[in-house]
Amino acid sequence: MREWRSGFWGACCFLLAAVASASSMAQDLRQRCGNYADEAAKQNEQNRTQSCGFIGPRWNDEVNGHLAWCQTFPQLAVSEQRERAKLLQRCAEGARDGAKRAACEHYAAVTEAQVKSNATARCEMSGPRWAEGRDVHFNWCMTQRPGPLDEEIMTRERGLALCFAYINDYADYADDCDGVARRSVQQNDTNNAQRCGLHGRDWVSDYATHKRYCEQASPGVRLDGLRNRQRQLQACRQY
Repeated sequence: MREWRSGFWGACCFLLAAVASASSMAQDLRQRCGNYADEAAKQNEQNRTQSCGFIGPRWNDEVNGHLAWCQTFPQLAVSEQRERAKLLQRCAEGARDGAKRAACEHYAAVTEAQVKSNATARCEMSGPRWAEGRDVHFNWCMTQRPGPLDEEIMTRERGLALCFAYINDYADYADDCDGVARRSVQQNDTNNAQRCGLHGRDWVSDYATHKRYCEQASPGVRLDGLRNRQRQLQACRQY
């Protein structure tokens, strides 16, 4: 009798342990599949937000549907979630590539116009950044971050501005001391920006000083001052 009771209680304990273990596993499965279903719905929202256009059973917002599928095929849930993530990543990379191509097409068009201006005005600026051919600049752009692109455009712009100012020869400034003073300050600002290291009485950024000197000088001397500074800036210019 004692042996029968001992066996009975042992079987009961084993059965209770098995039931508890099964309950724990079921609870764990519900939790894992609940997380899976929530993530699946979020991934489909990302699919819509990024305009990826993915369709089919795996792409929907039905949390209960994802939950039921996961509980039926729990061994496939992880790989299914990873596959959706992989597809979304490819979609995002495609969007970024499209945006970069558009930015580089704009960069190449601006550069082409600057290169043509250099040739038309006979500024004689040379080097890779002044090379002819839109494709050359587009291909270079595709290898760069946005920062260097802006700097390249601005560098060409500064070079063209210096060239155009030199071509103009400042004849319009002969009787305009306000214009002479403002332009003189701009020239020294360019000197500092390009780190030319030019210094002395002519290389200051004080408007009053340049205007006072202009008012005391003849028209020819005024223009010579602007022209001489411009020539020095031209010599400093780096391509």
